[in-house]
Amino acid sequence: MKAIVQKKPVRRLILIKLRHAPGTGWAASTMTCSWPGCRLARAHCPYDLKPCPALSSSTLNMSATAPITARAAHPLDFQSEQVRQLYAGVPAGPAGGALAGIVLTTLLWERVDRPMLLTWISGLLLVLLIGGLAGLGYKRTSAENSDAGLWLRRFRLAVAAAGIAWGLSSLLIFPSHDIAYQALFSVVLAGVAAGAVTAMAMDRVSALLFTVPLLLPLIVRLFVEDTGIFSAMGAILLIFLVYISMSAFRNDRSARQNIQLRQAQSTHLLALREGAALNHKLALAVAHIEDAVMIMNVQGQIEWVNPSFVRTTGYTLEEVAGRRPGEVLRGPKTDPKAAAVIDLSRQKRERATTEILNYAKDGRTFWTTVGSDVVRDENGQVMHFISVARDITQRKATEEALRVALGSAEAANQAKSDFLSSMSHELRTPLNAILGYAQLMEMRNDLPSDIMSSAHEIRHAGDHLLALVNDVLDLARIESGDIEMQLEALAPATLLAACQSQHQHAAEARQIGLVFEPPPSGALVTADRRRLLQVLNNLISNAIKYNREQGEVRVRCERSATGIRFAVHDTGPGIPATKQAQLFQPFNRLGAEMGPIEGTGIGLVITRQLVRDMHGTMGLESGEGRGSTFWVELPAADPKPALA
Repeated sequence: MKAIVQKKPVRRLILIKLRHAPGTGWAASTMTCSWPGCRLARAHCPYDLKPCPALSSSTLNMSATAPITARAAHPLDFQSEQVRQLYAGVPAGPAGGALAGIVLTTLLWERVDRPMLLTWISGLLLVLLIGGLAGLGYKRTSAENSDAGLWLRRFRLAVAAAGIAWGLSSLLIFPSHDIAYQALFSVVLAGVAAGAVTAMAMDRVSALLFTVPLLLPLIVRLFVEDTGIFSAMGAILLIFLVYISMSAFRNDRSARQNIQLRQAQSTHLLALREGAALNHKLALAVAHIEDAVMIMNVQGQIEWVNPSFVRTTGYTLEEVAGRRPGEVLRGPKTDPKAAAVIDLSRQKRERATTEILNYAKDGRTFWTTVGSDVVRDENGQVMHFISVARDITQRKATEEALRVALGSAEAANQAKSDFLSSMSHELRTPLNAILGYAQLMEMRNDLPSDIMSSAHEIRHAGDHLLALVNDVLDLARIESGDIEMQLEALAPATLLAACQSQHQHAAEARQIGLVFEPPPSGALVTADRRRLLQVLNNLISNAIKYNREQGEVRVRCERSATGIRFAVHDTGPGIPATKQAQLFQPFNRLGAEMGPIEGTGIGLVITRQLVRDMHGTMGLESGEGRGSTFWVELPAADPKPALA
């Protein structure tokens, strides 16, 4: 399909090609209007559609189907339309009937009994008056709120009453002894019947309810007279009754077909108007969105672009029409893989999305997220390709800045870890000498008590500093990923015994009961022995330090659904739920640094990371005033000889 380029802007209309699918309703396809009158004002357009200024620069021959729901202000329901047309003859119908009755009364004034004639005409006029008032009541009622079925029943009742009133004339005022007036009487009633069938063509039931009671008494009366001419007249009227009854059925069928045709035309026109309004809105939206939109033919050649494309690339429609997007927008730095994604999707007639570097007319590069899609007609045939591109140059610049910043942060973090590791090693050498001399002084018995006390303080402070250096060194190794794990099958009983002997003295010094529950028989855990002991010792040490005087620390080991669980429970003050997330922040002791209890604030951070490196999990169960339970869960090992 060749691109159509117009040098001069013209006002175009989008027309809607309608089709009806069973079960889904009306669907519409857009197409451009080639009618010359579309250049005129809206009042001259045969389709009563608005011009679309968004398409003033080109002809868009686009066929995108979309369902349209007909939402008429006054939908053409068959019964409603039937009632509307029936009542359209009111009050003209009742007035005509009254006039016919008065004429008949005048003609028969000297021929029949006057009191009977007055009684009949009075009854007829009363029935017609009631019917006329009912018709006026219908017209005053809102068509949207009226009950069509109720009004139809009222109409049929009124015409049946009128038919009976006319039929009574054959019994009450029939001129028995005057053949000429009998013929005139029959002609008047036949004319009234014929007019009623025509007026009530919309409803055969109403027509029959009027004509049968009107003519049948006259036919019977003529046959009862038992003379040749009356029998002939009765036969003629009987044939006439059959004929007008058949006419009523034909008229009813034609009226129904006419209403259905009008319904289809109304729905069709409504769909045209709604579709045109929808396309007008869509065209305005496409014209004003920030994303660049291209529409291409089946050969991939550009047919139409929106104003955002012109602003982003610098190319006008005239410059790119008939060319492929790759010929215009790609350059040396465009990723061939990203370009291949778009090209391959068009070859396979599939949807695709990718990020690609494009070039503007002035050589400037910009990043876009491109979405390519296929437009098919109602038969599934490819009609066009649509490409929507969003400028993400700013986002790409932000991502690049974040990547550089992240690299710098990682480098700084590595430098910090290297510094801490180096400093920790440098601190250990003089610290070991200080601790060694302090221990030698404590071993002597000839030193004064004040010197022995000072030596003890030196060793105690040195031990605390050594623990801090070791923790900092472990944290640096963890952050740099420089910790190696020697995972093996271990017996929990041996590990817990080692922990008990290490912490028994500290627990007794604070009068805290240290209870180790026996582990399950035959249980084995997969872990690094040195690191698991470090984890357990840290948890038990914290439970003793942060416990109350004469409290209790209970250590247990048990099997769980996923492995072996170690739990350390203390009877300390507990940790509020609002502060539990801060426990695993480095150097955060939740305010305990202001108290007498020594600590570094990084033990739990190291402990959790060591557990993770051993493929385990760590958790906490605590509440203010009810102590804390720290648990560690590690994979179970196969039952085989374990290493202690």
